[in-house]
Amino acid sequence: DRSVSRGLGDVYKRQVYSSPFTCEGGLLLIDSCSVSKRQILADMNLVLAHGLVLIPVLIEKSGESINKERIIEDLECISGYDMANTVFVSDESGLNVEAVLQKIVEQVPPPLDNSKKPFRGFIFNSVLDPSRKALAHIRVVDGEIKAGMKIRMMASGKVCTVSEVGHFLPFPAAADILCCGSIGYAAANMENIQDWEIGCLLYTSPSPRDTERSR
Repeated sequence: DRSVSRGLGDVYKRQVYSSPFTCEGGLLLIDSCSVSKRQILADMNLVLAHGLVLIPVLIEKSGESINKERIIEDLECISGYDMANTVFVSDESGLNVEAVLQKIVEQVPPPLDNSKKPFRGFIFNSVLDPSRKALAHIRVVDGEIKAGMKIRMMASGKVCTVSEVGHFLPFPAAADILCCGSIGYAAANMENIQDWEIGCLLYTSPSPRDTERSR
């Protein structure tokens, strides 16, 4: 069905274009055997346009003879981006995976400490969970979020009460609180994933601004 396909495509686009708002850096994963320069450039532009740190990672396939330096030179030429910090990783042995983790620690800055501000978050995805119904995947920008809080979606004005928050370990695991800078999930007894609007800002309800206006 074309309408269904179009709808899924729109959701995917919102997920892709929302993802840079959830982090301070990104890994550019390059498959040495199927280098799609157009897709790589699109991914690079998306990350760099948001001022994020970019760490290129070339994944070498076992048993394949490639000129990895040539691949990097070509990408440098068409993108204008310095690829000198590219990490070469083996998909078979896992060689240099630790080097990738080390570069993340060294180059990607930590989130800003806005822990004393009122809660503000960002929805970058939503999924259905068998026991928790619809979950919102969120980034906590300011403050903190926990079960029992009332939150409002900026776009629609919809207010809901948080029933659970948690982290991905990698599967959803409940937590007492998600603090500033955290990425995790929030549940609020929502039945449909459409109830969580991807790309929408969340904030406390009533917000401090609403409280000031009511005085």
